Amino acid sequence: MIKETFHRLSPIKKEFILKKAHQVFGSRGYDQITVKDIVKATEISRGSFYQYFDTVFDVFQACISDISLKKIQFMTPYMNEFGQKPFMLLYRTLIEKGIDFALAHPDEASSALIVYGSLDQEVLTIKLEMETQGINYIYSMIETDQKAGFMSSYIDVEILARTLYNFNAYDLIVKFNEGLSKEALMNYADGFLNILENGIL
Repeated sequence: MIKETFHRLSPIKKEFILKKAHQVFGSRGYDQITVKDIVKATEISRGSFYQYFDTVFDVFQACISDISLKKIQFMTPYMNEFGQKPFMLLYRTLIEKGIDFALAHPDEASSALIVYGSLDQEVLTIKLEMETQGINYIYSMIETDQKAGFMSSYIDVEILARTLYNFNAYDLIVKFNEGLSKEALMNYADGFLNILENGIL
């Protein structure tokens, strides 16, 4: 459990602890990290650690919440355009801005990648929750587009929602982790979107 004492820390100290935690998770993964590693990286005492958290998983949860909050703040101006423009046009923008976010927040991006590489059951639970939320969100956007006449009513909403989510959450992340430039990532994304828009025949 993330304890109230952590939430009451000054913004500067909390940000420092989270930044160092992002770095240690990003560099070494989740499954091998111990309380000792977190204490050393964040420069807090072991006693302070247990004043703020119960387990390493609590620290990881705090990191994921930190990433989510920062990304929502970063993406909100673009997400507010939903319903005004076709979702598929905005989807490309969200891909591009997601790349911008990852480039601007490398520690957070590296930490987030752990969700996709860990075999820990608690982390896998977070991954499943993220997938469910992400797919449901895209599903609702596609339905809105269909009602507005932006998209064919014959499209299978669930299949498309899962396809779009998986491309953004898995395929693109693999390419990002390979060190591709933003231009190369967007070319890759445009190739995917071209198939969706024009078909394969």
